[in-house]
Amino acid sequence: MSVEVEIRAKEKVVVACLKGQMTAEELAVGYARIFEDPAFEINMAALWDISGLNLTRIEISEIRALPKLLGQYSTRRGAQYRAAIVTNRVADFQLLRMYAALLKLIGSFRMKVFTNHEDALAWLALQKDE
Repeated sequence: MSVEVEIRAKEKVVVACLKGQMTAEELAVGYARIFEDPAFEINMAALWDISGLNLTRIEISEIRALPKLLGQYSTRRGAQYRAAIVTNRVADFQLLRMYAALLKLIGSFRMKVFTNHEDALAWLALQKDE
């Protein structure tokens, strides 16, 4: 499992690439590293490339643990946080779209799923102007 993080200060975006199978706790540890980087700013958008994961192999208990583990960082990431999720797997794309729809019902979390970095970054850039 690995989480590679690049903070693009000029674009005000965090790009994180996840590879291999991981637990929710391992993902939370990688997520926490973002906030330790001096280049990170509150409300910085994020592009999460999960093309290196296969979501259908992740236990449902791990998926259920994510909101609590990642939610503890909501103040640190900011109220205007936006996330673009990128995957190249068709099944994962559909699963993530359902997950994003459920998150929207719960709150004002802004997340959209894409199949490539270019479209994801363009959406994140447009959201800055709103």
